[in-house]
Amino acid sequence: MCAEFDKNENIDILFFYFKRIIRIWPLYFFTIIIGFLIYPMLLHYSGIAFEEKANALLYALFAANFDHIYFQNPSVGILGVQWSVGVEEQFYLIWPIVFLFFMKRKIFVPFLIVIFLLSEISFIKSSTWAMAYYSLMSNIRFFAVGGLLAYFCFHRKDLIHLVLSRIGYKLNITIYVICALILFLQGIISAKVPELKIFIQLVPIIFFPYVILEQNYSSTSFFKIGSIPVLNWLGQISYGLYLNHMIIIYFALYLFEHVFFVCIELQILFVVVFTILFSHLSYQYFETFFLEKRNQFPSIRQYFSRKP
Repeated sequence: MCAEFDKNENIDILFFYFKRIIRIWPLYFFTIIIGFLIYPMLLHYSGIAFEEKANALLYALFAANFDHIYFQNPSVGILGVQWSVGVEEQFYLIWPIVFLFFMKRKIFVPFLIVIFLLSEISFIKSSTWAMAYYSLMSNIRFFAVGGLLAYFCFHRKDLIHLVLSRIGYKLNITIYVICALILFLQGIISAKVPELKIFIQLVPIIFFPYVILEQNYSSTSFFKIGSIPVLNWLGQISYGLYLNHMIIIYFALYLFEHVFFVCIELQILFVVVFTILFSHLSYQYFETFFLEKRNQFPSIRQYFSRKP
């Protein structure tokens, strides 16, 4: 978006929505069909009484986070991750309009800083845990940081290189180790020292943007993720890994309970292998089919712009 705006002082909002729909909707609706129809049917034909409590309409409208906040969690975890896609879509609905408005007035960075601070306050002051965790206002801080990251990567690469050049090899490793330990032990630290909760929740907001910048612009990296082909491949299918993993877990639980039993170690291996395999096949033969439609957008845009 930054490149498009820099070139044209405008962005194609319709194309932005089209790209997001093509990337997100097909697999999203595939997983909620499995969660609301296929998995319950499997249990029904197996003689297992089951009732899904989640609101199908809210999920279809990308408002699953409201179901979590005001009503209840879904009965099975297959529908337990789609709320975040809903938050993402709610953000994308307003993002291009907001981007254009504040970029044209050259107050994009101050605006994002204010939004981040308001979102942090919303997260800290939320009346319930569900409101803090699932609401768009509490989560928009992550998008604000992403917007700032994109802006500085496009407009201020010189500043990024300058800052990263001051971070030596040893300090770089230290940052990775300390942040990784805090993320891994955050539950224990928060339980023992509740006063640190506010600061601990800032660690991923600081650390992951640092990783992105360090991996792309630092000359003192102790390793580059992009140099490892398997990680690039997993990154390509990461959307599928996220939405599909609970499907594999629940079908595996059904399989191991009603068909055959193996030890827990083999169950874990089964879930990991088949989640990766299923996500690869999903990307290769399902998601890619829709992604290729992006090349057809000019003809679609012409169709909608035709005069009656």
